[in-house]
Amino acid sequence: MSSHPVASARRFVRSVRQWWYTTSGEPSPLELAVSFGSIPLVLTAIWLLPIGYEWGLSLAAESIREPGVLVSAYTLNYVHVDAQHLFDNVLNYVVTLAAIYPLVGIAGWRRRLAIAGGVYLTIAPAAITWLTLSAIGGTTPRLTVGFSGLTATLLGFLLVVLFAAAETATDRRVRMSWAAIPFLVSVAAALSIPSIAPVPLRGGLLALCSGLTLFGVGAIVRTRPQRPALNDHALLAVLIGATIYAVGVLGALFLVPDGTNVWGHFGGYLFGFLFAYVAFVVPPSFSRLALGSRGSDHDRHNP
Repeated sequence: MSSHPVASARRFVRSVRQWWYTTSGEPSPLELAVSFGSIPLVLTAIWLLPIGYEWGLSLAAESIREPGVLVSAYTLNYVHVDAQHLFDNVLNYVVTLAAIYPLVGIAGWRRRLAIAGGVYLTIAPAAITWLTLSAIGGTTPRLTVGFSGLTATLLGFLLVVLFAAAETATDRRVRMSWAAIPFLVSVAAALSIPSIAPVPLRGGLLALCSGLTLFGVGAIVRTRPQRPALNDHALLAVLIGATIYAVGVLGALFLVPDGTNVWGHFGGYLFGFLFAYVAFVVPPSFSRLALGSRGSDHDRHNP
């Protein structure tokens, strides 16, 4: 009798694994090993080595141009306070990436994911550090370490690819450009919390985000979008992606322990979304607008 629950659990795990693999576009074992294994292995190896806070970034620095700060912008991501810190960051990375892969498969964004990953590892650390020091540099002697800032870039990418997959699965009844709406809402909410409140021009930024959100919602409503219909596989991928995104943003920006460098998370989220949106959403949107404008001109000249 006891074998039945075990057998049922095994069948369930196999079906989930098959669904994930198929929906993700059947990535190769090498790709999966690099995507899911390389970062955790590097982080774990560095944890086992006698490397400590000398790789961290001091928030006493006021500019990324100070000696050694640019190097620390990269090294800080690979050092962790303790084993629990390491485990949490590895788990968050793997779970976020696992939610991204089925959406990438639906949207056909495999190459875009690789490009974004390369940019996040090479450019994002400097950008995140610049933003962090611009906001709170010189205000505390604390050190900041951990991979969570770079994982936050994946949260930004997850939001963009979530709408890209929905656009593909609904035959453009949902538009990937609409990802800007939840992004602006989340930024406005983040600017309202005490840990990020000291940002310069906070009131103006809040007003800008609110205004752009209302404008975007109004533009969507004016188009009278049709009710989207998703097949079961796409619906499951979108629901999982949306859940991981919501939980990830809450955990990265709002439900954080005291002493956490929230600006590292916030900067990573901003960079991750803005790069993916500007690089992968804006160009196709402009192309469609240009083609639509050309089509309208052609119709006017050829009644």
